[in-house]
Amino acid sequence: MNKLFVFLALLFFAQFADAYPVKSAPAPPLKFTRMLNAPAGTKTDWASLRGKVVVLEFWTTWCGPCIASIRHWNELAAQLDPAKFQFITVNQGQSADKISEFIQRKPMTGWAGLDRDFRVSELYGVGPIPVTMIIDQKGRFVAATTPEDLKAEDLNGVYEGKEVQFASAPETKSAAQGKAETNSAGEVKARGDQRPVFELSLTPAKPGTKPFTGVANDTFERRAVSVMDLIANAYQVDKARIDWRGRDDQRLYNLRVTMEGLERLWSFAIYQQDVALALRLKVHKEQETRKLLVLRTNENARELLKETELDGNTGKLCGYYRDRFVIQNLGMEDAALELEKLFGVPVLNESGRSEKFDVSVAAREGDLAGLKESLEKEAGLVLTEEEKPVEMLVVEDEESGTGK
Repeated sequence: MNKLFVFLALLFFAQFADAYPVKSAPAPPLKFTRMLNAPAGTKTDWASLRGKVVVLEFWTTWCGPCIASIRHWNELAAQLDPAKFQFITVNQGQSADKISEFIQRKPMTGWAGLDRDFRVSELYGVGPIPVTMIIDQKGRFVAATTPEDLKAEDLNGVYEGKEVQFASAPETKSAAQGKAETNSAGEVKARGDQRPVFELSLTPAKPGTKPFTGVANDTFERRAVSVMDLIANAYQVDKARIDWRGRDDQRLYNLRVTMEGLERLWSFAIYQQDVALALRLKVHKEQETRKLLVLRTNENARELLKETELDGNTGKLCGYYRDRFVIQNLGMEDAALELEKLFGVPVLNESGRSEKFDVSVAAREGDLAGLKESLEKEAGLVLTEEEKPVEMLVVEDEESGTGK
């Protein structure tokens, strides 16, 4: 479960929140539970902040993209006049001790507001993180955007009173949507029934349904998801490890699972069986000889590979960020699993390394040959094409047993 919400949730995770504030409306209050990295007696009411453009960054230490964006955040703040701009990081739900210790190891420019009870996040309609919000000199809400899309010239434009078009942050849910999604739980309560120990619903998605992945109140939900993705998710394997022998089903589905102790879901056999049964598929594992990639280190890895300074609970990440490819706070086994999603073939870890590490190499998204070259040159990580036995998840039609 942790792996899902670190590597995917970081891109898809959404809390059930209201929408972002309305553009040009007065920004909601900043009622932090505590302030760090700020002068004694610092006030965060809009009267005290008047005259400065305020940049808010909502984040947590377990969010990989949040950690990856720190470098850009610091660089951005360094380019701007502190007399005109105030940068404030807004940490969600974590303790002062944890955040103090974290920013000592990995400094973040600006004041650090602690939103331990999520009051500020709720007022600002925060869903997916990281998200950056801009408030002008008069305390009016300007925009919600993604941190990697934020530029110094755009913020200067806000200060100068120009109309700036920011890249939109992922949308949060409206209150009406949130209410609709909790109707089933409300109906159960109204009938006096107890909350289900386990409940699964799989329905065909209506045309035009937008993809969505989220979790709230022991309920996991995915919308507009393919059959292949449903099986990969249920069995916790990448699609590169699936030998699909079943029918070519192009339909999309909506999945909703409610379970007490949701963290146990991905080891819960009935979840896998129910998904396979609903889709009329048979699933088993086989050892097959396949063309794949083997991950090893070369003689330069000892010098180039840097052991992570982040603790085990801090955000993990493997993927493109701006003009770099980042592996953050991962061991070799997890890095190999993430790389196979990218290359579309199994990746076997034969590095012999057990520590977690951080890597950042120059890479253009989509240029896999260039990525292999950069990983070898800048990090000492070598991906070699070979043919080897590997365990595959075989999926067949229930009726035929062969899928052919």
